[in-house]
Amino acid sequence: MVIFVLLAMVLILYADDILLLSPSVIHLERLLHHCEEELAWLDVNINFQNSCCLRVGPRYDVQSAVLMTDLYHGHRDAIPWRVFYKLKDLKNAH
Repeated sequence: MVIFVLLAMVLILYADDILLLSPSVIHLERLLHHCEEELAWLDVNINFQNSCCLRVGPRYDVQSAVLMTDLYHGHRDAIPWRVFYKLKDLKNAH
């Protein structure tokens, strides 16, 4: 496992997975674009169909801005947001 920390943004690499962490959507999008550039240079494709964004914290279920990829193979892709409920919310849902 490799972990990089850049100005409150974190990049974790494990096998063929990449986890991007940032304090804001804007920083997350910037980090994504940097990763896209490096991966394109390495001739590695990102599988956007298996990619998603997740918000953690008290505002985990608040609607976020759409995260757009950079111009990738001639077009831009939106990475969807997924909502994962807290364990205590799941217990109260029944």
